[in-house]
Amino acid sequence: MVYADTVKNITIIGPNARIRFEAIKEAVKDGDKTNFETEETLTLVLPVPALGKLADILEDLKQQIEQQVKQAQSKTEEDNEKGAKKGGKDKH
Repeated sequence: MVYADTVKNITIIGPNARIRFEAIKEAVKDGDKTNFETEETLTLVLPVPALGKLADILEDLKQQIEQQVKQAQSKTEEDNEKGAKKGGKDKH
């Protein structure tokens, strides 16, 4: 297993795509700013059509995450409304 914090870049060379991943090696505090020193952890090479498939999968995943966030927000709003109604009843 390889851990990475971010995708450094994606390049296409001929029929292959190269995805370079980085991990944070060290965090250095400079006043109010934090600078991160990173190191390349992995380069994944795959055919360009596989990169297209990966993009489709990630788009589907993004939509699922957005739906989950909306559902969580709706539940939070419902819970807040119930709490407000309950609190309002206790005051009378």
